Amino acid sequence: AFIERNKDNPFFAYVCFTAVHSGNGDEKMQTPRTGKYALDGPASKRDSLISMLGSLDENVGKIINALDNNGLTENTLVIFMSDNGGATDTEADNSPLEGKKHSAWEGGTRVPMIASWPGVLKPETKFSQMVMGFDLFPTFAGLAGASMPSSSLGFDGVDFWPWLEKVNEAPTETGALHDILFWDQNEKENFDWSTDIESFTWGNTNSDIDIGIRMGQWKLRVDRKSTRLNSSHANISY
Repeated sequence: AFIERNKDNPFFAYVCFTAVHSGNGDEKMQTPRTGKYALDGPASKRDSLISMLGSLDENVGKIINALDNNGLTENTLVIFMSDNGGATDTEADNSPLEGKKHSAWEGGTRVPMIASWPGVLKPETKFSQMVMGFDLFPTFAGLAGASMPSSSLGFDGVDFWPWLEKVNEAPTETGALHDILFWDQNEKENFDWSTDIESFTWGNTNSDIDIGIRMGQWKLRVDRKSTRLNSSHANISY
């Protein structure tokens, strides 16, 4: 209904699905209660995961169909992505990536991103730059011709559309979208990186630190058990 009402005007739709999700606190896994993907009776966590994925796929398809039915497909950029890797308590399988949701391992941070804009982006094009969720804001603002709001802290996000356009012009992109990326899964309350890092022992088994630092092909990951430096050219798992 939203797409049909706004088909004659520019619009932006930010659609967030809670599924796939294991639930919060005492809540059960958020499986569909109606429709063809609803589960009848007790089910395993894996079955619940597949049920949620099927429902998610079906509802994303409704959005795509609405664009088609209103003649908007050729003039609409659609981006699909997840905010984190699969969680083990839903029996998600992130292989060959190591780790899970709430982890700085690749299995917790590396997820697919799909962009579709028929007539503008070539089908089956691979974009190898590292994109973060916070890049969406400046990218959409740039495409809409809007200026980013002023902020004394600045913005970490980067408009990745110029890089994405280059993929249509050449087999590989030049330059880097992000020189460095940093993930902090720190569970210690009131940890101040500007001061506490001076007393932090890398690989300290008494620490609750879980961080990842990515620069080019190299990724440094530190948790309570180990410190690991890995090249994505040799192994994408970590």
